[in-house]
Amino acid sequence: MFGCKSTDYIKRSLENNPTTSVLVVDHSLKALSNASAVLFPEFGTRVAFLRSDPMFTCLHILPSESTDVAIVPMPTPFRSQSSSHRRLFTCGFVCALHLILKKRESVGDDRGFVTFTDSQPLASFMLEQLDESKLIVPWKQKNPSNTFSSWIPKQSVSDDDESEPQVVKNFPKQRFPDLIALAAAKPEVASKQAIDLIYSYDYKRRHYNPLDQYSEESGV
Repeated sequence: MFGCKSTDYIKRSLENNPTTSVLVVDHSLKALSNASAVLFPEFGTRVAFLRSDPMFTCLHILPSESTDVAIVPMPTPFRSQSSSHRRLFTCGFVCALHLILKKRESVGDDRGFVTFTDSQPLASFMLEQLDESKLIVPWKQKNPSNTFSSWIPKQSVSDDDESEPQVVKNFPKQRFPDLIALAAAKPEVASKQAIDLIYSYDYKRRHYNPLDQYSEESGV
């Protein structure tokens, strides 16, 4: 799991997937420490924490084809062009995910990656990056609500006798209740040339279009 923005989300994910162990990767030591203090006493060795850059983790820490499911929950939009180099879900990162994921065994199995956001422009950007990555590595897009439903937060409502129902948001900085999810599976191993290209990633800053250039009405 790349991102430690919501301890409640990680807790629910572990409860929804009782046979699964989760490695949480984040660059924030504070976020990881707070999450571990809450989760480790309840889930023990089913949850582990790693302070690292997500791209570096995929390329230099995790073994290739070692991961059943990669989750990228609510990546930060970084809406402006000046901050766009900090966006996580880019073509390079998607290709790196392909390296660590196990190849699916059948059309209906639950291996692959899933990401979700409450921002339509960011969802459009991520779909664009996934499409670009398909020029390098093979992907088979999946219906997130079918295959990865246990990893996608459900919209919940808090009832109050004296007021209208209030939507309970799953993440501290979530602005809208509805989430847009994107998922894909690894149908086959990438070519040697593609793998060599991915491992040659140079970490230089890459800037992208500001998110206001992505239409709120564009489909995902």
